[in-house]
Amino acid sequence: MERDSVSLDTRSMIANRLSALRIRFLDVLEIRMTECEALRDSLEAGTLPEADRVGAVRAICFAAHKTVGVAATLGFADLGMLSQRVELAATDYIDRSEPPTTVRMVVSLADDMLGEMALILAEAGR
Repeated sequence: MERDSVSLDTRSMIANRLSALRIRFLDVLEIRMTECEALRDSLEAGTLPEADRVGAVRAICFAAHKTVGVAATLGFADLGMLSQRVELAATDYIDRSEPPTTVRMVVSLADDMLGEMALILAEAGR
């Protein structure tokens, strides 16, 4: 009997901590989404010099990388998957992998990631 109550208490404590982490993640996600939207917009405009274009792709790559693991861990598997796609495409662009990944491809994948971020935030009432 005592074992069941400890297990219930432990599960409750874990659920509370996960809930707090999800709330903090949503706070970070709002900021990250705004930053990635600005980067995406600057890439989409097509007016950046090459060095700035690479810098913007690198920044999107880093934001996607930070999102990948945390999103999946906190129950946002679709966002984790989309973020991973952005990270891989951005890395290919930066590394000049073959076949070549274009900025347009990175922007398109970033749009998918941003759409999922917006959906998650809307469902959370933000």
